[in-house]
Amino acid sequence: MTKVKFFGQNGVITGFEMSGHCTANSDDFEGKLLCSAVSSAGYMTVNTLTETVGAEAEVDVSDDDGYMSLKLKTKLDESQVTLKGFLLHLSELEKKKKKYLKVYSEV
Repeated sequence: MTKVKFFGQNGVITGFEMSGHCTANSDDFEGKLLCSAVSSAGYMTVNTLTETVGAEAEVDVSDDDGYMSLKLKTKLDESQVTLKGFLLHLSELEKKKKKYLKVYSEV
């Protein structure tokens, strides 16, 4: 199962942490497909914030264990649309694929 935690305060998302794989086993095609979608959305979010928005952030990625984290240091206001869109996207996927994906928000 992939778990994604969004964190921040007062309605402002300052980052996220994602870990795990959506697959139940090596033959789990549905899990692999969802895992790829979640991973791709994570990379797009990180790249959009750091390369397009120009936000400074701590980013950590480990493909082996499905780990990805982003902690914004600058441009919090400019980053909210992207981060809220990512949260919405994953929350909608979670509704359809609860056995594969869990989304938490501490915002």
